[in-house]
Amino acid sequence: MVIETELTAAQLNAAYQAGQRHFASVEIVGAEEFPSVSNICLNGTTFISCWFHSATFENVDFGRARFVGCNLKCTTFRGCNLSGSSWEACAVEDLSISTCETVDVTASDLGAYGGTIDGASSFLEYAHDNARRDATP
Repeated sequence: MVIETELTAAQLNAAYQAGQRHFASVEIVGAEEFPSVSNICLNGTTFISCWFHSATFENVDFGRARFVGCNLKCTTFRGCNLSGSSWEACAVEDLSISTCETVDVTASDLGAYGGTIDGASSFLEYAHDNARRDATP
């Protein structure tokens, strides 16, 4: 995976507001070690080969978004709209999803610790289990 562009949450939001719906080889960065994106709309966006490792997305509208070949290891989705989203050929080790809308999610060929997760129900179960584990003191 070659990262060509680093974007802050504000830059990502500005690009979306300006009409951009396709992001390739992007890394989310921030002032903190682990970037955070919250309270923005990224509905209908396609992310290809993006680096979202250890990022937190909170209250982000990812409705109908596509994630293809992205690194989503240790990524957290909390309170997001993921309805209609598609997840294909992404690394998802320790990805967690909690209190998100997940109607009509599709998932295929996701990698987690050398195994493959296929199908939305398996993916969502895996992500919800990670969120429950993370919430346990």
